[in-house]
Amino acid sequence: MTLELLPEPILTASQITVVDASEGAALHAKQLRLVVGLGPLLFGHVNARELVLGQPELRLDWPLAAAGLPPSKLPVMSFSIGEQEAKSMGPSLVEGSYAAWNYFQTLQSPENAKFVAAYKAKYGADAVVTDPMVHGYVDVYLWKAAVEKAQSFDPAKVRAAAVTLENTPSALGGVKFAANNSMVQTAYIGEADKDGQFKVLWTSTGQIQPDPYDPMAFPGKTCKIS
Repeated sequence: MTLELLPEPILTASQITVVDASEGAALHAKQLRLVVGLGPLLFGHVNARELVLGQPELRLDWPLAAAGLPPSKLPVMSFSIGEQEAKSMGPSLVEGSYAAWNYFQTLQSPENAKFVAAYKAKYGADAVVTDPMVHGYVDVYLWKAAVEKAQSFDPAKVRAAAVTLENTPSALGGVKFAANNSMVQTAYIGEADKDGQFKVLWTSTGQIQPDPYDPMAFPGKTCKIS
């Protein structure tokens, strides 16, 4: 831990871990930067004015594991836990559970290998990639392609051009748009391993046509953009 007094008192520490055993929670950060008030510091008190955590990870007890039901006894299928969540929670807590996504970091393709390598080169070897992250990246370039094809930024023209784009290779696999502007893509089911990655156990037979509204939850509701 270091203390800088000028131009204002700043405490800096590396590899900080705070554990609350009663709540089953742990907070880890690669760096902590604390800006404190000078007056209280002179009297031996730390009065925090600003707190910055570098690459924080919050780990919480997996409720089922805490109840004596680990994945080995009661596997869980998740639609929201990906590589980052598994890493933050602690891979051992979710090992053996399942997740359904349109992307896993472990997908075997030249496009995904290139994407993951580029991401790790920029953000570190321990950085992980998740489905929402890749979708965010791919969506921008698909929008760019639609704008170029439409030769316009007008939303209606861009949407019309988007549905005519050819199947586009990506880290997700091939992607394109349906007539309702929803993405046509492949689905995967994976099993979490000890490292917080997912072994792909099932791949859909080709790309799945999107159904934006569950007919049971939203009977009669459709997605039509005019």
